[in-house]
Amino acid sequence: MAEARGFPPATGKDVPVVWLHDPDDARHYWERDWLRFLLSGLPVTHHVAVDPRSEPLADALVIVGGNDIALPEVRAYIDSYRRAECRHGLIHLSDEYLRHDISSYEHAAVVFRAYYRQTAPHGTFGLGYKQGFWDGHAGPPPAELTVSDRPLVWSFAGEIEKSDRPRMLRAFRRIKDHHVHPTSYWNSPDYLSTGAYRDLMLKTVFVPSPRGNYSLDCFRTYEALEAGCVPIVLRQTAAQPFDYYAAVFGAMGFPERVPFPQVDDWKDAGRLTARLRDDVAALERLRLDCYAWWTRYKEHTKAQFTERVHRAFGFGRS
Repeated sequence: MAEARGFPPATGKDVPVVWLHDPDDARHYWERDWLRFLLSGLPVTHHVAVDPRSEPLADALVIVGGNDIALPEVRAYIDSYRRAECRHGLIHLSDEYLRHDISSYEHAAVVFRAYYRQTAPHGTFGLGYKQGFWDGHAGPPPAELTVSDRPLVWSFAGEIEKSDRPRMLRAFRRIKDHHVHPTSYWNSPDYLSTGAYRDLMLKTVFVPSPRGNYSLDCFRTYEALEAGCVPIVLRQTAAQPFDYYAAVFGAMGFPERVPFPQVDDWKDAGRLTARLRDDVAALERLRLDCYAWWTRYKEHTKAQFTERVHRAFGFGRS
């Protein structure tokens, strides 16, 4: 990445944040609310649905979502910052298969990315939760909804046939007080609405969170934490043979160990859930530990966004 000292000091007071699409369109920016939280320590101005034929904005953070980075016009727009010797940062989303061309990182003053990639680990942040997750919620906050207030031991909403999900469901099916809402595909018409999905989680203690199409990382894990649940995940897979979530959460220097259960096999997850549910006091402690840990991670990561942008650009300094 370009060294910040290779550029003149930033003259503006605000950070231009460039959205190549309408940020309210979840097809492009599932993470809109999460990104706004992470950027909330900075004075920002949002530039919405920027045409890739536009001139580069000085000292901007460009949010690249979906497969946009593979589009010639988007790559040309990102490259225009380099050609204009215009300092910029990148927020790179959606690289689940770890196949995106990341050569543009070299010319950016700062880079943040979702999905942990061993060849580009620094600046990785957790996927976060779907935009609108808390819209319309008027009930108690997640920390106050105890294990005893949550009627479902576990729940799952999503595709049930792909990846390792049939094995996961077999391991959990016999555990009573559960709810499964099958869907046809990602963001399909038979999906639960965002509010209904949130409310399901607020009634749930455990949320098994299998891998998505490729990566162990899954929005479900973060949405479970956001709703005060206890996610259960696989520690690693053949495609990602390392402690994946430890790598994600530690990528920007968060020092605390992952508190939610990580297992090597879904059978272990089922047995663990059946055992933990019988000790209500211990389970409530675990649930609260997970929620408090997630709250600290969010604040740490927001502070990292602020500090790294300050360091790269000098924004926000008095």
